[in-house]
Amino acid sequence: KPIIFRLDGVPHKKYLIRKKFDKFTHIFNNNLNNANGIIYQSKFCELITKRFFDLDKNIPNTIIYNGVDLIKFNKKGPNLRKILNIKTKDLVFLVSANFRSKNKRLKSVIDNFNNYKTKKNIKKYLIILGNINKNLGITKQALKSKNIIIAGKIDSKNLPEWYRTGDIFLHFTYIDFCPNAVVEAIASGLPVLCTNLGGTRELVEMTNSGIVVDADKIKKLDEYDLWNPPEPNKQKISDGISKIIKNKNKIQKKMNLNSINIDKVAKKYSDFINKVKI
Repeated sequence: KPIIFRLDGVPHKKYLIRKKFDKFTHIFNNNLNNANGIIYQSKFCELITKRFFDLDKNIPNTIIYNGVDLIKFNKKGPNLRKILNIKTKDLVFLVSANFRSKNKRLKSVIDNFNNYKTKKNIKKYLIILGNINKNLGITKQALKSKNIIIAGKIDSKNLPEWYRTGDIFLHFTYIDFCPNAVVEAIASGLPVLCTNLGGTRELVEMTNSGIVVDADKIKKLDEYDLWNPPEPNKQKISDGISKIIKNKNKIQKKMNLNSINIDKVAKKYSDFINKVKI
């Protein structure tokens, strides 16, 4: 049987810095080069892998983005606004991740949410889905705001109604390869505002589902400290929030979900695997 190596990133701890890269990666490198085929999660995933590992150029490879069940995740269906006492006209931002490290930049999301001024007759809310690590530099007071809803970890079967509760999805993570949360948000009809590093921008641009903000400075691929990320440019984030709210309806109409349809994604896997030979 052929061995297919599917990458959703590269092994790392606190950094993507070549001189500090973990010693155990030589095992990863050996397995990678013994594969008969390689599937990357995004172009950025391919770029990072080739930067840090010496790959056999003769190994067949392809890029297949993550997908979701578009019957389960879609913009039609129940939401939780009534239960959460949120009015239809209120503006709801949503963010979702396992917030275990600073590279997710939850603090930046909260700060930019608090700084954004809505119209006087419109309330704003921020819903946070996922566990939050205590060591992220976020004060308890910041999380206790009446306009911030901490939902915690949500069972996957209940995720669609949470996504449908939002208006805008925010994703400021400092380098991500192909985040499932963003795929789920797009499938649920949420316009996405993301920063310019990593593979997230590929998802947004490929699906015409939002705005990519050039809020981060581009560095060499081997100089990223994921546990001490810089703050994204606040003015550019602020401008991006205003722009995506203004163009929310236009973005929703132009969204193209074909590339994240799980059936089509599965077909791509099947086609690639069938082509690979020992």
